[in-house]
Amino acid sequence: MSKQCYGIFFGILLTIAGVFGQDTSAQPVRDLYVAVGSEVNIPCFGGEELEWRVNRSALTTGPVLHLRNVSLEDTGVYTCHGLNGDISDQISLHPGYAPSPPVVHCWAPSYPQKAFCSWVQKPDTLLPTQYLVTYRPLQPSDYGYASILFTLQPHILNITAINALGTATGFMQFILEDIVKPDPPVNLTITASSAKRATVEWTPPPSWPDTVHFPLKYTVRYYWDQQQTDHTLGPYELPRITITGLRSGRTYKIQVSAEDLLDQGSRSEWSDPVSLAVPSS
Repeated sequence: MSKQCYGIFFGILLTIAGVFGQDTSAQPVRDLYVAVGSEVNIPCFGGEELEWRVNRSALTTGPVLHLRNVSLEDTGVYTCHGLNGDISDQISLHPGYAPSPPVVHCWAPSYPQKAFCSWVQKPDTLLPTQYLVTYRPLQPSDYGYASILFTLQPHILNITAINALGTATGFMQFILEDIVKPDPPVNLTITASSAKRATVEWTPPPSWPDTVHFPLKYTVRYYWDQQQTDHTLGPYELPRITITGLRSGRTYKIQVSAEDLLDQGSRSEWSDPVSLAVPSS
């Protein structure tokens, strides 16, 4: 299982918090975070005649609770009881893992205005974990922020994962133009103009801010039921094409993807497919 988080790379602090608790009494419950596979000794300062319980079930006796090779099954609330049964201490034990370096991915679906980054934490630490995000140019610059976006200056995004067992940092170095990736086109429509021809139209992705100064080009693919081979057409600069050579009795699936006209970055994912059923002759 993995933990995935999202953020705009200009810097945020994302806190993932857990709420742990059970029955409370005079003694507050203390959280104790331990690494899976470790050994832990938990003292109780209430004399020698003490009983330890876990989740209200008797466990062992003595002033110190020894846990060897802690596993996830050891999760629970441990209570230390005196001779009269009163609770001297309560510990909520949370086994988990120190963070590994987050795997970072950045893309710019709204070039040149902004970019987005996501990161994945594998394995899941199973503990409350914070993520500290920092972003900066790799070299000092005298340009303002808007000017930097139009340069080929490299930038770096650092994601530091922090929990009770440690810290780890992942990073991604990028040039904004290299991570351009539009969202898929939308509002795909198909109009059959004859038995073998159809006009396909669409609109640019709404997240792309300026198709005049930063035009897109489009690739179209279509395939039919019970067939693994698809046909790819384009790229085209206009948001419409006419497909010819369609065969009667087939149901076609048609999709469109977008990319920067100057081939910066990568192509979008395919749009949701739209069906076209060609009547039988």
